[in-house]
Amino acid sequence: MTIYQFFESKEISIKEIESNFTLEKTLDVDAVSQGKPPCLNCGDTLNVYSYPSESWTAVRRCTKCKRINAIIFSDRMGGTYTDTVLIFKEKDDNSN
Repeated sequence: MTIYQFFESKEISIKEIESNFTLEKTLDVDAVSQGKPPCLNCGDTLNVYSYPSESWTAVRRCTKCKRINAIIFSDRMGGTYTDTVLIFKEKDDNSN
């Protein structure tokens, strides 16, 4: 399954992403913007697309580096001020 085919299918959950793609890296980022932030893998801002996702998450696809940015937003009331970003790639993608 390609990233494009996956995103065209339905609302996305992080568990589905984990089962279909390879986790490349995990980042802790200070309060990710909920607007249109850059891809947290390559920094591109023009080729990032958002998709419907579960509560407290955001799923973005970058067509430049062909990566998925799965963001888990932290509860700011609990004293945590970083969001967790999971960067995924296609399972057969050997590029860096």
